[in-house]
Amino acid sequence: MVRFKKHLEISCVDASLDRIRHLYDRFDNVVVCYSGGKDSLVCIRLCEIIARERNQLPVHALFRDEELIPDYVIDFVHKYRSYDWLDLRWYCIPMRLGKYILGRLRHYLSWEKSREWIRPIPDFAITTEDIPPSYIPLGYANEYNMDEIQCLPYRGSVALVNGVRAQESIFRYRSVINKMHDNYINIPSGATESSRYRICKPIYDWNENDIFKWLYENGIEWSELYDNQFLAGSKLRVATPFHAENAKHLDKLRS
Repeated sequence: MVRFKKHLEISCVDASLDRIRHLYDRFDNVVVCYSGGKDSLVCIRLCEIIARERNQLPVHALFRDEELIPDYVIDFVHKYRSYDWLDLRWYCIPMRLGKYILGRLRHYLSWEKSREWIRPIPDFAITTEDIPPSYIPLGYANEYNMDEIQCLPYRGSVALVNGVRAQESIFRYRSVINKMHDNYINIPSGATESSRYRICKPIYDWNENDIFKWLYENGIEWSELYDNQFLAGSKLRVATPFHAENAKHLDKLRS
């Protein structure tokens, strides 16, 4: 069957709200993967609208603290943690991250105990001491089992909502065209059909202008980091320098 792009007869905002309503209908738990960035910020605020509409506050969210994160972002996530309509779980679990440098794969372990940390772990954070050892037999997690670890506090099925947008890369675009129905609900890497959680991308068809326009028109503040990145001529991203796209702009980091 031939597939092709076409515009919907409703706005991307209304389409996303309908998708989130569907997630609340289909899953026992809807949990936003919050990075402190603009895209997941929109997801949290859209979920707040639906949760208020259904009298199902608080909105559940999680923050994966990978240590090497700008202070602007950490401060911004702290601010959201204080909101009474949001139940935010803050994870400081050592994660093994990889980065190719001159054709050679180098590994980096966040929150590694054998070295000095960039900043202290918050007292309220969830650490390896709070996780059953069977989930982290090596003492650290990776990108494939971290989703499962973050779903441990929730019973039943879990919709892990994130701010992935198809505009960002061909890989993200392909991830939302593999199915004819519920194309924004995907099985995560490393999971199986029987896994109780799914990665859900309700704002996949937004572009960057849509994001900032909606936040601005609704009076929602975003991280100061974006203003600085804009002035420096850098990509507007909050990810650590070890993420592939962000690593391309290390030359802008100082400015």
